[in-house]
Amino acid sequence: MLFWFLPLFILGGFGMYGLQVAGLGLAFGLLFLFSLRIKTSRLKFPKYFSWYLTFLAVFALSLLWSTQLGISVQYLVLFASGGCFWLSAYNLQDSGKSAKYLVIDLALIFSLFFLIQNQRPLERNFLSLFSIATQNHNHIGDIWAIALIPVVFSIMTNKKRALSLLLGILGTYFVYISESRSAVVAIGAGTAYLFWKNGWIDKYRKPFVFLAGITVTLFIAMGMTKSTLFSRPYVLEGIVGLPKYPFGVGVGSFEKISSEFPLEMFGRNTFSIYAHSLPIEILVGLGVLSLIFFAWLIKVSEDLAYNSGKQTVLLQAMFFGLLGNFLFDTTYFIPTMLWLWFTLLGLAQAKE
Repeated sequence: MLFWFLPLFILGGFGMYGLQVAGLGLAFGLLFLFSLRIKTSRLKFPKYFSWYLTFLAVFALSLLWSTQLGISVQYLVLFASGGCFWLSAYNLQDSGKSAKYLVIDLALIFSLFFLIQNQRPLERNFLSLFSIATQNHNHIGDIWAIALIPVVFSIMTNKKRALSLLLGILGTYFVYISESRSAVVAIGAGTAYLFWKNGWIDKYRKPFVFLAGITVTLFIAMGMTKSTLFSRPYVLEGIVGLPKYPFGVGVGSFEKISSEFPLEMFGRNTFSIYAHSLPIEILVGLGVLSLIFFAWLIKVSEDLAYNSGKQTVLLQAMFFGLLGNFLFDTTYFIPTMLWLWFTLLGLAQAKE
């Protein structure tokens, strides 16, 4: 049933018509919830869902002082649609196995788009999963980073090992050519979680060291062509701007903070329209009111990590892999990636 989401997830990865796609996602989510309500007679609500609704209410309130109202509305609709996907996945009665196939299929589909457009390069699109984002960054590696987590799981559990190894090689190649270090962080976070939660670190020490070595090697190799230490100074810009705007400037309006409080490191202009970090984006957008979002994020993360059973470890690992990616990239504003994150959260909570 989860594959009903596939066409929308593909559309959400094109990085075009942001408000329209977010609105379509919200409409789809609401209709899907309505159909589930008719089928099951009542909807069940996951833990801390009311906290997220409070966050959305605060988000809506911030529109009153947003410096870029249109952008803030777009992202409010996007995060509201994410809540719908969370609630839908929680009520799906899905085993969760289809989630790994959905992510792998998306990675393969976007890889095909990447190869096609690589013959006739399109205009740069920072919120696309296959078009060129910057001169040395493509988000194709970020979707593959999440797909590689179930691939590693399949290899370690001896399930379709030959096919999994082939997918592993293919995915590693796309991560490497994407030059996305946030993708490497996602792989590291997701696979480390898999090994930790399954108790594999001591049992399979050599495979763990091998995977860690590949991750570190990829990260270092990508750092040879661009700065590793100083490419994300936007965190400092966000913190410096907080005292002047204690209630934020509206989600999606980081450009205002970056232009008013420019930080130059070693002669590099650090101006950006994105914070390149979900927590900083929300902090800059809502100021002190963002505390409800951080409280929600900590609680759901804690719930998955410490209160969930082993039957959902793979779903948890993909969720934390995406969270690691969101900490260092703009992928949280790509509809497909945000919808996947919430879908994984709902499926993992439903199987507790």
